[in-house]
Amino acid sequence: MEGSEVCIIVDHSGSMAPSGGEDKMAQAKSGAKSYLDKLKTSGSNRDWAAVVKFDDDVTTVKSLAQLTDAIKTQYKTAIDGITTDGATAIGDALRRGLNILKASTRKGTFKYIILLTDGQSNSGESPTGSVLDSLLANNIPVYCIGLGSDADMSTLNTIASSTNGQSYAAGSSATLNAIYSDIQSHVADDVLAGWERDNLNVSKNSSTTTVTVDSSANKAIFSAAYPTGETANMTLKNPNGVTVVDGDPGVDCEDEDGY
Repeated sequence: MEGSEVCIIVDHSGSMAPSGGEDKMAQAKSGAKSYLDKLKTSGSNRDWAAVVKFDDDVTTVKSLAQLTDAIKTQYKTAIDGITTDGATAIGDALRRGLNILKASTRKGTFKYIILLTDGQSNSGESPTGSVLDSLLANNIPVYCIGLGSDADMSTLNTIASSTNGQSYAAGSSATLNAIYSDIQSHVADDVLAGWERDNLNVSKNSSTTTVTVDSSANKAIFSAAYPTGETANMTLKNPNGVTVVDGDPGVDCEDEDGY
């Protein structure tokens, strides 16, 4: 792959305004900037990015461009200036992202969309209609990140599954870290070895999964995400059954609430 081309779509409709102790707009802006930080700005396979915002209107905040550190800074400044207003036209925003990526004639790049929204579409083109057929026909998956406790995950699940993308419910910035790692495993030149969801409770308080890693890989990343405010332990064992711990040669570990 010669880098990737991503359109980051940010919902700034009225429903994203602070309410009930949640600030979905702040989370969307922070999330968009955090994802930009993960994109490559050096080497021959630098990534390309565009930024789109939408309420009941759709605006291209930044056109598709190959990233440098300076361009990233410009994009982040533009994202910081986004404010909430209006209705929610997710279908129109997806159509804009599709058209931006279709207009690119570069070969060997992976084209995809990141959609940051609460999923509550109430204006414009249907987000679950023909735009999804067009995205699928052009091999452009949508990675949907549902913000807020009232996110319409049913709509976002349909968008993701219909375009061979993924949908995620983001409960915290820590959860976003795990989500972005998963998205990167899909769109970078890494290989996703496994992705598993499980519901743990009193009657089922643990879960075990086996992951096969190709012996030619120079690194492997394992992550777990869980609801903020809960507690969880993650144990990693090597093929001999020996627990791998932070501080072992070549092993780095990081953790936050929810990740």
